[in-house]
Amino acid sequence: MPCEPQFAARARGLVVKPLAALGLAHLADIAELLVSELVGNAMKYADGRTLLITVRPADCGARVAVAVGSRSLPTLIRAGDKGEGGCCLALVGALARRWGAVLLPRGTRVWFEL
Repeated sequence: MPCEPQFAARARGLVVKPLAALGLAHLADIAELLVSELVGNAMKYADGRTLLITVRPADCGARVAVAVGSRSLPTLIRAGDKGEGGCCLALVGALARRWGAVLLPRGTRVWFEL
């Protein structure tokens, strides 16, 4: 999908159906929040033009990933007291069972497991 602001809402919707198909509908709210954070982060920091969202089964849950065409790994930063932003990966780290990022031949994939 194009990496544009209006697609953050669409990205949230893309995780609900696959989670339900995996019998994990109870994880949809958290997954929607976290995928929204990753998509927002990708739009703000990645220089890629498109992104790909995947939902796959994982040990005892699901793995949700956002891949972009940029080859830069995200950095976990501490949000400033007065500044905006910086909370995306901290939020993912707090709510996901685990998360990570990997460089791809033509981009980067950031993922979390619930």
